[in-house]
Parts: sequence; C-alpha cells; structure tokens
Amino acid sequence: MDLLQNCAGVLPSDVIQANRAAKMRELDAQLVGLFITRAAISDVTGPSFDDFMEGHLKALLRLEPEHPTPITDRIAKPASSTA
Repeated sequence: MDLLQNCAGVLPSDVIQANRAAKMRELDAQLVGLFITRAAISDVTGPSFDDFMEGHLKALLRLEPEHPTPITDRIAKPASSTA
C-alpha cells in the first residue's frame, strides 16, 4: 500500500510509528490487566501488588528458557511482521 497517496502531508514512517506506539499501549494495558487478575487469584492485596509484580516477573524470567523456541527467534518473528 502506498501511504503517500492516502495521507496528504503525513510521512508513512510517522503513520507506522504511531501505529506501533498505539499497539504498545494496547499490549501494556492488557499486561496490566492480566497481572491484576493473576494477583487477585493469588490473594494479593493492593498494597502488595508492586512486590507481587517484581516477584512474578522474576518467576516468568526463570520460566522463559523452558520454551522450546529460543527467545531471539520468538522476538524476531513479531518484529519482522511489524517492520
């Protein structure tokens, strides 16, 4: 698609960057929602949510190497589809 024909005065790179930023915000909101749900079913209280997040992030980082596909391959796939 030729964005130059469809967006007068807007560079295609600006549109791509704006779309990426919007997607990152959307994903971040989903992640926060998932962490809140995970905390709730773990009986975490509001004041201890930050500590829960830190501890759970460490647990997720320990789990990551168990995935059969290397992290570099898994990161490269979505990055190449958004380029």
